[in-house]
Amino acid sequence: MRYAHIDHKTGKTQSLQDHLLQTGKLAKEYGKPLKLEFTGLLLGIFHDLGKADSKFQDKIRHNRKNRVNHSSAGARFIDELCKNHTWEGLDPRELKYYKEIIMYVITAHHGLYDIPGEDENYDTCNNLFRRCDYDKKEKYSYQEEVVPFAKKLEGELIKRTGYDYQQLFKKAFCEYMELNERLQIVDGVDFNYYRSLFMRLFLSILKNADILDTINAYDERVKPKDSEVDQFKRYYERVEEKYKSFGEATTKLNRIRTDIAEQGKERGKKDLPGVYRLDLPTGAGKTLISLRYGISQCFYQNRNRFIYITPFLSVLEQNATEIKNILQENILEHHSNMVEDIVSSDESFMEEKESVFHEYLIDTWDRPVVLSTMVQFFQTCFKHRSSNIRRFYSLNNAVIILDEVQSLPIEVMYLSNLLMNFLVKVMNATVVHCTATQPNYDADYIKYPVEYGTQDISGDIVLLDDEEREAFRRTRYFVLNEEDRDIFRNISDEIKKRSDHSILIIVNTKSVVKILYEDLLEQNPDRKVYYLSTNQCAKHRQDIIQEIRKDLEEDQPIICVSTQLIEAGVDVDFDTVFRSFAGVDSIIQSGGRCNREARYKYGDVLLMDISNTIEKTQWLKGVHDKKSIAREILSGEKGEISIEDLNDRFYKRYYKRFCEKMVYPLHDGGSLFDILSINRGYSNSALGGAYLRQSFLTASKEFDLIKDEGIGIIIATY
Repeated sequence: MRYAHIDHKTGKTQSLQDHLLQTGKLAKEYGKPLKLEFTGLLLGIFHDLGKADSKFQDKIRHNRKNRVNHSSAGARFIDELCKNHTWEGLDPRELKYYKEIIMYVITAHHGLYDIPGEDENYDTCNNLFRRCDYDKKEKYSYQEEVVPFAKKLEGELIKRTGYDYQQLFKKAFCEYMELNERLQIVDGVDFNYYRSLFMRLFLSILKNADILDTINAYDERVKPKDSEVDQFKRYYERVEEKYKSFGEATTKLNRIRTDIAEQGKERGKKDLPGVYRLDLPTGAGKTLISLRYGISQCFYQNRNRFIYITPFLSVLEQNATEIKNILQENILEHHSNMVEDIVSSDESFMEEKESVFHEYLIDTWDRPVVLSTMVQFFQTCFKHRSSNIRRFYSLNNAVIILDEVQSLPIEVMYLSNLLMNFLVKVMNATVVHCTATQPNYDADYIKYPVEYGTQDISGDIVLLDDEEREAFRRTRYFVLNEEDRDIFRNISDEIKKRSDHSILIIVNTKSVVKILYEDLLEQNPDRKVYYLSTNQCAKHRQDIIQEIRKDLEEDQPIICVSTQLIEAGVDVDFDTVFRSFAGVDSIIQSGGRCNREARYKYGDVLLMDISNTIEKTQWLKGVHDKKSIAREILSGEKGEISIEDLNDRFYKRYYKRFCEKMVYPLHDGGSLFDILSINRGYSNSALGGAYLRQSFLTASKEFDLIKDEGIGIIIATY
């Protein structure tokens, strides 16, 4: 008897045959909704084939610490199976791609690695092929023990499924080709990048099945939660109850809100998998409309999961509270401040199982509603930790709301755009880009664009005419531009004109915040002046913001000078806002802090051109680039500015000017997009004729949506 797992404390065992067949069965079930059931079965059957070797059996039986390669034998067996194939009429090029993807997934199911590498002579080598030659240097018994075990296993497979290995591989390849043909290919670069995403999807299926069977090897400790129509029916009814609680719309603004919310619900009922836009101004109820749309999709279109993603933790915590109050149960909130908040009414696990189950939920997002951050979402799609890879599967057949999507840095443009297309075409997801400043991700000057909508369905969930947009307008935008005068003097004079107004000033760098704060403190001895920047710890900032809110409620004419940290997720309402030139997304976000409660017909947002010698934004590359474009399009502007026109002009010029950054450039002159696609630095011959050549582990380590260079500290409070 060959074993896959032995519990030396209890003496319980699981045979290798049972583990491979059971993992194959589970992986088949994971793959079924994606029409990848035979690929799942194939991966499960072969992933641990190397455990049949006596070296592994000695290790597991005697609880030895030595490391044994048990993940290469299955890939080698697949390689040899394909060399001896008898399949006619199959595309040999695609067949080789698929074979190498399967081989890589099997060899990498315990950890990603780069396919290009160096041998002992520092020559380029193919790490995938080297792993399949694993028994040349060490004394493994591949031919003597692994191959005979595989032949015996094939007999059991035929009994249970009716397929031998060659039949299984051919069926798996054909289902892969059906999915592959859904993708629109621009060139060989996006073609190879999509192979990376196929690899991640296959690996996610295998890891989920393998780990689930391992957890339950001796008794059932975790059971995946099936998608429940009744659950989404309850969600749908609760969302509709929320809208009914608003009562009949009596004002023009509320009638418009009601109309667009109804449009969202109706689109949710009928939309097919696709990438859609929800482009709504501040005050339109974007979060609730996206929830209504998504829950309608889940209920009427049988989606597995509603996933709400936002880049800002403060926004997530605020919106998560609202969503949880409405939906009430079976919600997973996953972010850095809360990784085990499970709202549920039906779990009755013992303490040990509860702990295992919580870990399982975080690793898999196996809940009907998931609320998380953009960082967690992109880690799920690109990072190498086991939990990141496992969660990727949970994006299938999901409704994914990407709120404030304009916050994505230009560096991830191609990675993100093609990911969106893959999620829709291959994984049957519905993705919604939510923002009040919609980027042109489908512009004709972007080489690898997002494909919005479908052939018969518009990419825009809601369309507002000019009159409807005007109803939501609470601010006017002007350039504070008096030539030959010091900008700080202009600011000071404008503030004096508004002696009874609350004033918010947002600039790009902490040094300017300090300069302005000290200047205004001296010039305005009779007004409260506040300072906000990341030089203060989070608790200090929260205390100051609470004090600011109290002053604003009391209608005090305070002045606050801040970096852009106040722009998103901070619910404050100032009479007038000054904003240093920045990207149009930041400009509109800053406008959201002005006249929020519509106490005036319009509040003023005054845009300031602070010179680079003062603001020094060159050290903040993304900010500096956007500021330079804003300066170009705002130069010479007189009178009120049309923010909609500014949005279109800004993104067109910004994306054209900095298109070379869309590939996620790396310090060595290469790009992350390249090493996840064609990996130009390595020739086909140098890699032994391989078709797959990505540096998966390097790409994973290099990828960071947000660079975190801060230092954590603990503050004692008394």
